[in-house]
Amino acid sequence: PMEGVMACFADWVAASRKPPIVIGVGDVKDYTGKYSIEEGNAITQGGSLMVYSALGKLSGAVRIAERFDPSVTERELSYIDRRRLGNETLHNLGGPDMVPWLPYFGGTIRQSDYFIVGGITEVNYDIRSGGGEAGVSQIGVKARQYNQQVAIDLRIVDTETLEVVKTVSLAKQFTGYEVGANVFRFFGSDLFDINIGQRGQEPVQLGIRAALEEGVVQLVSAVSNVDYRPCLNQRQGWSISEMPAEYLRKVANTAAGPTRPGFSQIGAINDAQGSSGALTGKAVQISFNFGAADLAGDAQGLIDQIAAAAKRGSVEVVLVARDTENFDPGKRDALTDQRIA
Repeated sequence: PMEGVMACFADWVAASRKPPIVIGVGDVKDYTGKYSIEEGNAITQGGSLMVYSALGKLSGAVRIAERFDPSVTERELSYIDRRRLGNETLHNLGGPDMVPWLPYFGGTIRQSDYFIVGGITEVNYDIRSGGGEAGVSQIGVKARQYNQQVAIDLRIVDTETLEVVKTVSLAKQFTGYEVGANVFRFFGSDLFDINIGQRGQEPVQLGIRAALEEGVVQLVSAVSNVDYRPCLNQRQGWSISEMPAEYLRKVANTAAGPTRPGFSQIGAINDAQGSSGALTGKAVQISFNFGAADLAGDAQGLIDQIAAAAKRGSVEVVLVARDTENFDPGKRDALTDQRIA
């Protein structure tokens, strides 16, 4: 129902010609607590996924950072750290030998500018209902209408300062109806009992998606300084658009700048972990195994090379360890002292 609004707002953002901002998404949970044994959760548990999809419908006017499930990237970075990941290509790290593992230079994960969090906070059943029924000579008609409501609360936060930039609270009402007619009487010697009717309700989960999409538009409007209100007349009611928002766009996005630094002057982070190449007088990293105070055998081989390089000039030695060493501060400080000694 918000495809037209999303496309219109994306065009306005693109027309501003500002550098695209990078937005991540945290938890957008169901906080209503509504659950039944027969039907399960009354409200979708995929709020975060809907917010991601809403940002995607802006089709490049903003850039999206994956923060909800980065497990695959973290797994591959751990493989790179242990020099197990390759791309079927040999790589030259500046020495005489080619290596089959993928070098990692650091700084490849793009920082987000903002992130969105929040939740679905209300579901109110039958907040208003009414109807009527009438019959004459066993011929009757009836009609009934009822309403329910859901509400969402979202906020967008500056990633660097953790300052909440904007909050939105939106409520959506859904209308259900029931109409019918019945006949119960004799026609001649035959008794007829006829009931016809119809009932329906606006889809609750689709309404939640529409509310989240409108909330995303308002939040992005706040951080991009682009007014969203001229686009609200593009709402399509409860009909489902057959045309995705990206195909309704009319303005091209601003070209994004490079996201990764140049690597020509940077040594690979995972090169110093056991590398036997000659030292050049630059910074050298020596890696410790998890929780170990003593150097591993391959790192021991660097000591003589560091001493020889120190005779030619200054050498900066950096001691590094696994980022999975989540020790308490006291144990971490003691282990650091042992490693330095």
